[in-house]
Amino acid sequence: MRSMNIRASAVLLISLFAALIILPTVSATPNVADWQNPMDLEAGQNADFTWTVYNPDDIYYALEASAETISGNVSHVTVSFNDYSKMLGPNGDTDVILTLNANRAAPSNTVIFDIIFKLTPMEEGEQIIKTETISVEITSLIASTGNTILFWENNLPAPFNTAIWTFIFSIILWAVIAGAILLVVDPLINHIFKKSQVKVVAKVYKILKKPLFITVVLYGLISSLNILSVNPETILALNDFLVVAFIILYAYVAYRIYDSVIIDYARRLASKTENELDDALVPFMHTMGIIIIPLVAFITLLNYFGISFTALLAGLGIGALVIGLAAQDTFSSIFAGIQIMIDRPFKPGDRIILSTGEKCDIVRIGIRSTKAYGGVNNEMFAIPNVLLSSNKVTNISRPDGHRAISVEVGVAYGSDIKKVEKILLDIAAEHPDTVKNDPSQAPYTRLSIFDDSAIKFALWSYVDDYRKEFRVKSEMRAMINKKFQEEEIQIPLPQTVVTFVNSPPVEDKNKQQSNS
Repeated sequence: MRSMNIRASAVLLISLFAALIILPTVSATPNVADWQNPMDLEAGQNADFTWTVYNPDDIYYALEASAETISGNVSHVTVSFNDYSKMLGPNGDTDVILTLNANRAAPSNTVIFDIIFKLTPMEEGEQIIKTETISVEITSLIASTGNTILFWENNLPAPFNTAIWTFIFSIILWAVIAGAILLVVDPLINHIFKKSQVKVVAKVYKILKKPLFITVVLYGLISSLNILSVNPETILALNDFLVVAFIILYAYVAYRIYDSVIIDYARRLASKTENELDDALVPFMHTMGIIIIPLVAFITLLNYFGISFTALLAGLGIGALVIGLAAQDTFSSIFAGIQIMIDRPFKPGDRIILSTGEKCDIVRIGIRSTKAYGGVNNEMFAIPNVLLSSNKVTNISRPDGHRAISVEVGVAYGSDIKKVEKILLDIAAEHPDTVKNDPSQAPYTRLSIFDDSAIKFALWSYVDDYRKEFRVKSEMRAMINKKFQEEEIQIPLPQTVVTFVNSPPVEDKNKQQSNS
């Protein structure tokens, strides 16, 4: 009997437990779960609020979400929903995300919204409405200082305690600060730097002095405007203008410091070393500064206005590819310029012979092209660096500026060869512009060819400066002509001996003349 009661009790408990499990499933209705609810928001930013709407029922529901303002200044606030699922099937769910955006002119206040979720059954049944409330504290970017000037609160008697008088007092105070900077602080700092051995600090201060003064004046003006009830859009527009102006101004200041301090120091350091690499790196560093500093300023401007530089590059897409392909030759010349600056096959002042045979003097090696001067026709060349790095270039200024020259001359058959060679060598040795202290560059002569009407000699020698090449060759020809005349060595004219077929032999003709 007792065991039967125990079994009956166990069956009853199991039945009750099964009923508790089954009952919610049968009577379940769609509901909303709140996952995220931020409370604070700064003007110019946005926040996301997320809810999960789930349907444990066995029928379909149509979902509609909307927002209603309960309280607060929402003139500068916008709300939007994501593309959530508009239809919930049995045991389905979807995330509803509300994005609340407060623009930069939004005032400080608390806004409260009711988020209404309407679920309409697709079969017979009542509509289900769920409401979620969100409260957001918005902080303005423009904080009115009221009747406060810096840390002093204007408690003067009327009418001097009004906003307009506080503004006037603020302008006067900032004018006094600016005057103190000009009349007291600046002379004091200049006096200190005059006695300082660190000249770099004085140079940096000289560059920064005017921009800092302008910054103080403009900052004082804008901060004074916050005292008045000026339209927030006007204040923000002025702030934007000042930010853009300051970014441009301090980008220029950064370039001045980079050029006048860092590059100037690098130039002086490079001039003290014999290594040519640092002489090449200084112009390259200067060029990179011209590129990088404005680029950093541009990226800073984009970030201030909430534009991603990476997203901008990605958005260019095919346009960036087209620009890259169009600028391919330019980039090739830039990398070639870097290679030339590092390898240093030539430097400004060197004379080179191009692959086309043209001679020119290097004037300046740039990052994209090299400027060269052609003295023959008095013309300036702009040669892309990629051509200089991919073609043969002969530097006749290296290694010592000496230049081999040759002068050819013909003498009559029957001339004393040894005498001719001695005269040629003496002329080369006596010329004041030929190399005399290097045995490997001593003058020499060669009998080059037996020509139809002359024995031809070639005189080789080295001039001590390649710029004298053509003058020395001309002077040597004049000296050879004069010396050959003095020594009665004939420089023959071209001649041809013609023998007729029926004419008597030369010997017989001579005998006939002697007999007669």
